[in-house]
Amino acid sequence: MPKQYKVLEGIHIDGGKTFTKGQMVVSSRELDQMFKGKFVFVKDISDPVPAPYVPPVAPVTTPKRVENVEPEEEEAEEEAAPVRKAPQVQQHQPALKKPFKR
Repeated sequence: MPKQYKVLEGIHIDGGKTFTKGQMVVSSRELDQMFKGKFVFVKDISDPVPAPYVPPVAPVTTPKRVENVEPEEEEAEEEAAPVRKAPQVQQHQPALKKPFKR
């Protein structure tokens, strides 16, 4: 069963990787027994990993549809700005030219 160890001093080479002081090493060998004072046992890898905490999420609610409410006539007249009409644009047709005679 693989176990995780922390390197306490020096370096350790395992599987072509170099581990230095403070790094974690996973090995099926009992490194803390083989190298006294160089490793400290951290945990068995087969230990179940606790599930990450997921905060509860409030349900998504859709806003209620608000019907168009007509304001009272008095209020509507006070708040309404005067409406200006745009001037009408007249279309200009070019005068027809007479054909050029030589």
